This record gives sequence, C-alpha cells and structure tokens, in this order.
Amino acid sequence: MIENLPAGLPPETPPAADLSAPGAPPAAQPAGLHRSSLALAILSGLGLLVALLIAGGLFLLGLTGMAARGRAAGLASQTDALFSIGWVSLLVAMLQLPALALSIRRLTRRPAPTALLGQAWLLATLGLVLMVPLVVLGQYLAHLSNEYSLLYLPPLQLLVVGLPVWWSLEIGRRGLDGGSAQREWGITSFSTLVTMPVVVVLELLEVVFLGVLAFTWLASQPQVAQEIQNLLQSFENGNIDPFALSQLVQPYLHQPVFIFLVLAVAAVLIPLLEEAFKPLALWFLAGRKLTLAQGFVGGLICGAVFALLESLFSLSPAAGSDWAGVVVGRMGTGLLHATCSGLVGWGLAAAWRRQKYLQLGGMYLLAVLMHGTWNTFGLLSGLIDLLDPVHFGVAYWMATNGSYVLFAMVFLTLAILLYANRYLRTHPDPAEPESISSGPPAYDPFANMGATG
Repeated sequence: MIENLPAGLPPETPPAADLSAPGAPPAAQPAGLHRSSLALAILSGLGLLVALLIAGGLFLLGLTGMAARGRAAGLASQTDALFSIGWVSLLVAMLQLPALALSIRRLTRRPAPTALLGQAWLLATLGLVLMVPLVVLGQYLAHLSNEYSLLYLPPLQLLVVGLPVWWSLEIGRRGLDGGSAQREWGITSFSTLVTMPVVVVLELLEVVFLGVLAFTWLASQPQVAQEIQNLLQSFENGNIDPFALSQLVQPYLHQPVFIFLVLAVAAVLIPLLEEAFKPLALWFLAGRKLTLAQGFVGGLICGAVFALLESLFSLSPAAGSDWAGVVVGRMGTGLLHATCSGLVGWGLAAAWRRQKYLQLGGMYLLAVLMHGTWNTFGLLSGLIDLLDPVHFGVAYWMATNGSYVLFAMVFLTLAILLYANRYLRTHPDPAEPESISSGPPAYDPFANMGATG
C-alpha cells in the first residue's frame, strides 16, 4: 500500500528507480497499474483535502472569535485552541504532498527524482541550534497572551516542536538505506492519517473502560453510592455543583489505589498499546522482506510522526508562562518515541526476514520499558502534591527526583539511537532474502533479546 517497488518481480521486469540511491539513473517502469501507488495517491489526496478543509474552517472560526473582541470574556483559550489546531491541520495537509506527488509520478510512469539532501542530518542539527532563539521568542509571545500570540505563536510552535523531532529522525537514519522516497513518505502519510487516529481512539476506549470500572467500584460503596445518586439528581435538575463533585472525588485522589491505577495506565497500558500500534504502517510492508535498516528507519519515521502530532496537540492551547517548559520537555519525548519505534521496526524486519520472533519480542519489551519508565517519572513529578512522604515513601522520592531521571534518560535514549545507527551502518543487511544470500548472517546484538523472558 505504501511501497513503490512490488515484491517478487520476475527477473525480466526492471525495477523502478530507488530514491535511496542518490544519483542512480532512472529505470524503466513496469507495465500495468501499480495498485499500491494508486492506494497511496487516494489516501494522501483525500487526507490533503480533508486537512485543508479542517484548517480553513478552524482559521475562519478563530478570526470570527478575534473579531468578536471577546477574549477578555473567556474566549481567549478557545481562540488559541482554534488557531493552534488549525496550524496542525495545515501541517498534516503539507505532509501529504510528497507522497501524493511521488505516487502520481509512479502511476504516470515518469522517472522518480533523485534524492537531494544526502547530509540532511547536518541541516537538522543547524535547525536544532535555531531552537534557542525560537523558544525565547515563543515564551515572550506566550507571556503576552494577546492578538500577537494568537497570530504568531501557533506557527512558531510547529517549528519548535518539529525541529527536534526532525533532528532525532535524521540522526537515527544517518547513512542508512531506508528504502525509496515514496516508501518513506508513504509511511509518513499513513502514520498521520491512520495510525494517530487509531491510537487515539484505542486509548480513549481504554480510559472509558477503566472509568466504568472505577465508577462501578465507587457505586458499590453505600455512602459513596448515596452521594453519587444525589449528584446525578442535581445534574438532572440542572443544578450542577462542581464543588460537591470535587469534594466527592478529592479523598480518593490521595489513596494508594488511585495512584497505582493511574501509574498502571500511564506506565504499562499506554506504552504497551502505543509501541504496538505506532509502527502500524510497516505491517503493510510485511511481505517486502525489509532489511534491518529499512525496518529501523521505517520505525523511526512512524515514531517521529507520532511524537510530532502528540506534542503539537499538547501545546493547544498555549501554556502561558509554562510554554517554554512544556516545549523543552517535549523534546525528550520526541527522541523517545522515535527511538522506541525504530527498535520495534528493527524487530519487525528481523522477524519477517529471518524469522527471529523472539528478537521482535525483546525489542518490543525494551521499547515498552523505556516508554513506561519515562511515563512513570514524568507522571509522578506531576502528582507530587497528592503524595504524602510518609505513606508514599518510594513514590515520593521518585517524584522529587523525577526531573533528574528524565534528564538522564534523554542521554541514554540518544546513546541507544546512535548505537543502533552505527551498528546498522557497519553491518549492512544484504538486499536479497537471507535464504539466498551468500555467507553467514551478520551478528545482531539484539538477536537473543527475549529468548529467556
């Protein structure tokens, strides 16, 4: 669906030119309609159209809100959100253009253009350096909280979030053959239009299910059941009492059971779900016999796209005086998402190509462990006001030292990303399946992960 080279071409059918090899001469296109390119053209074209319509509608609503001059009356956050999400929708639309253009070229049998940025990681590094003045400017605009921040902060957020994510992607795939440009942009298109909505829906269903369980448990307590019944009666009569609802919930927020359930969701269930579904686009390439590098790069793209959209939506609306802190914190999250998905993509390629399913399991569990650890310390740092140092000794210590652990995890994650890149560059996988390759397979440092688990 997102690959421009059909698997299993007969020897007499010349393959299409691969953009991963800069300067390669264009090859003749195979006869017949390429259904994968047609599917990609339809997906990216529809995604482009819908995203543009959403962006235009949100911008129109935002301008209408500004014209109403009602920001001081409580419309500020709503208008901020409209402009912020509108710019995110515009970005999603722009990300569909390369996949659409490349798939149309493939369908019309025109030679694909060669890659232009052989040293993109250097450009991405320069962009990362540019982050410092951009963050300072963004914090100034967020502090103003007026029409200037409305107009200029949302597009600035695209840069301050996108540049670190782009850097993580380029550093991870530096010098690696990730496949054709159509494949990589197809993965990008699919991840923005399909993977992200699927993950969001699954996480919402997960939260709703756990909420129903919690409500059922609370309703089983006689005293709480009576209070809930009184609140429901108030809602039916139109007398909503937020203070009464807060008084009902507040005692349970300090209970160890509540803290444990929140940690179970954030540190176990969400990482298990996200690390399984973030590389969803790669499953459409399962029959392509991806090399380890192609699986790793494909996973990096999936994780980078997910991190980009998740971080942008977390900044909608802008966080005022906390804006810069949220942006800096999301930099580490982007690196984590890209690295974890890259490892899972490596594992998927090893499973499909070499039948190393235990290796896939080991890399998946490593990604979940890294993601869960990050979520645990980040969440406890935010819940520190609910933790009593007497009753939550270990959890309270983790919360007070969470920022140091997260800082160390950034460097650990970067080290894993650089090591994976170096290993895959120095141990290239043969282009043909292992069964017909010459010589023994290259040593894989992650091959035995999960063998004893």
